[in-house]
Amino acid sequence: MQGHKRAIMLLAGVIVTTGIAHSAAIPSAEPTSATMPSVVQQYIADRMSLERTYPVTISPAHMERMEKFYQDELARLAALDFSQLSHEDQVDYVLLKHKCDSELHQLALEKRQIAQMQPLLPFAPAIDELMTQKRLMQRPDAQKSAAALANMITQIEAAEKNLVPSHADAPKFDRLVARRAVLATLELQGNLHNWFDEYNGYDPIFTWWAALPYQ
Repeated sequence: MQGHKRAIMLLAGVIVTTGIAHSAAIPSAEPTSATMPSVVQQYIADRMSLERTYPVTISPAHMERMEKFYQDELARLAALDFSQLSHEDQVDYVLLKHKCDSELHQLALEKRQIAQMQPLLPFAPAIDELMTQKRLMQRPDAQKSAAALANMITQIEAAEKNLVPSHADAPKFDRLVARRAVLATLELQGNLHNWFDEYNGYDPIFTWWAALPYQ
């Protein structure tokens, strides 16, 4: 039963750091050295840290970093001697390997989806750049930030004009692609809001330049 619960928790997203643990009260003839709980806990902590550090999930930086993370995790698992693990460790090993393989497959799928959405999200690179500067703890240049925000408005207006159905050259997009673009836009809007709130009111020069184009 304990192993079954451990499997469900890991497959559900491996989101509880204490979800995989060995019980010292259960006697076993197998090796008692528990290797995988610490591996899984480190996996969870590292993944959560990367998701906070790279919040723009459709950005190339996020994709590349998460891809490297899962590849590194698979290499870490490959370095372990599977035959020397306890039965419960072997279960955790298989589940975590499956999780990493699945995430890499999902990233490859998302890359193709993002490429399809790009014409609908011309402002995404600018927001990603602002969030990158925030991640690197670079103080924003107020005037350049205001110009970037103003340029986003221009890009959005141009995209809206080009996508009007009556426009002769208006590109056609699959409804599913358009729906994904809407969800991505909402996420980018949240990213931009977090970036603006980081400096607005704390840096008077930033507020003076950026407040109006942000609105």
